Amino acid sequence: MAMMRIGLLSVLARTASLRPAVAPVNRAASTRRAAAADPFAENRAPIVLYDGVCRMCNFWVNWVLDNDPTAKLRFAALQS
Repeated sequence: MAMMRIGLLSVLARTASLRPAVAPVNRAASTRRAAAADPFAENRAPIVLYDGVCRMCNFWVNWVLDNDPTAKLRFAALQS
């Protein structure tokens, strides 16, 4: 039993040394990371997904972008 406990403690010590050191929390840095992670956090406009190959869809998206000065919609083509 004592030998098993020593083996377990050595395994725990090795795994603890593999963990990255936890840096002190810097609220400004974490806020910047959160903003960088989600660049559209402030923009709540709906995203319209459209077929980027379809000429009619492209015409419609271009027409809406030209005639929507307040940018109420955002667009994303479904092609990758």
